[in-house]
Parts: sequence; structure tokens; C-alpha cells
Amino acid sequence: DNGRFHGAYGDRIGSQVASAERRLREDPDTRQAVANIWDWRLDERHTYKDMPCTLSLAFLIRNDRLVMETCMRSNDCWLGCAFDFFMFSQVQLSLANALDVQVGPYVHHAVSLHLYERDLDAVDSLEWRGESLGARYLGLGRRGEPFGHIMKRARIIMGGGVPLEATETEHMYANQLRSHLG
Repeated sequence: DNGRFHGAYGDRIGSQVASAERRLREDPDTRQAVANIWDWRLDERHTYKDMPCTLSLAFLIRNDRLVMETCMRSNDCWLGCAFDFFMFSQVQLSLANALDVQVGPYVHHAVSLHLYERDLDAVDSLEWRGESLGARYLGLGRRGEPFGHIMKRARIIMGGGVPLEATETEHMYANQLRSHLG
């Protein structure tokens, strides 16, 4: 819309990260070093194609280390997580360097962590040494069992009759997905 990215984070957090730095310098124990990305004044009045997925960033110094907690409203496993982890950990690293403290834990909370069905084949196609990376690195399925296969079968299981051959893993994912798929 109008050639601008509505949900871009730079303009939203620039001054807030500077404020977080100031607060942490003045009081290393503060719990008020927060940058809010979701802004009701901007985001509730209109519908844009690129609404911000991140709600907030919180910075804490604990044991002389900068801890950062990110709260996501919505996070896509395939298209978003890798970029978000990198981008936000770079914000954490930059702020830790500015404060001259070590980097501590990074915590990433997603209210809705999801994978779109359109991306299942792409996830299934990733392999390393003959093992499905979806199963290995997303912690899903049995060793070597394609992630998309589990998700597709979980949807079938939730849709009605449970096939007799459904595995324990498939039942577990069906139960996890039930609340998200309606």
C-alpha cells in the first residue's frame, strides 16, 4: 500500500531501543526496558497486507548478561523463524555491545507458531544424511519420518475417524493441532 511497508520494524523500535539502553544504563535491574512493535494506533484502524507479527521485545540484565525476550503474535516456522531468530539476536548483540555486557539467553515466544500447508512439501524435501530435517530440527515425528506426512495425517485424524494404523506421534500432533485448525 502506497509504496511503504506498514509493518516494518525499524521506525517502530529505533527510538525505543535507545530508550531501553538508557533505562538499562541508569538501572541495570530495571524491568522497564521494553520496545513495543504492535501499535494499536497504527494497527487496529486499518487492514494492511503486512501487519507486524512481533508484539514486543523486552531486555533485562541478569548476572551481567543481557537477556532478551521476544513475544510474537504470529510466527511462521518455514518463512519467519530463521529470519526472526537472526534479526532479533542481532538486536540483542548490538545492545549488549552498547551496554558493554555479555550476551545472555534469547527467549522467543510465539502465541501462534504455525506452518502453512502450502509449505509442507518444501519442508519434507529438506534432508541431511537421509534424514528429514523437518522431523529432526523441528522436533517432529520419528527419526526419518517426513514432517509433512505427520501433519497431513494429523489433519485426517482430527477430521473424524482415526485410522487404526495411526501412530502415537500422529495422535499427539492431532491433539496439538485441533485447537488451531477449528
